[in-house]
Amino acid sequence: MALTADEGSDESLLGLLPRLTAPALLISGGYDPLTSPEQREAFRQASPRHRLIEVTGAGHFAHADDPLKYASAVSDFVRSAAGDLSGTPAGPVRATGS
Repeated sequence: MALTADEGSDESLLGLLPRLTAPALLISGGYDPLTSPEQREAFRQASPRHRLIEVTGAGHFAHADDPLKYASAVSDFVRSAAGDLSGTPAGPVRATGS
């Protein structure tokens, strides 16, 4: 409630996205009521280094709704970004678990 009570909570920060210099990952659920299509598109257009992944059956908390898909997406992104930054290619790592 403190977040929504703050007057600045409605201020859009989308204009700051192009200033990010590092690769960024946005994981959004297919049923995410909080991340709008406009926000997803602004993220995608801000940099070719940004990566947007949709977890089809998830809501806003994709990490809880589909933890293996979430972990795999984060792992693949980190390895890819590390390879881009170091110049050494890195392949995907599959998430495992029960």
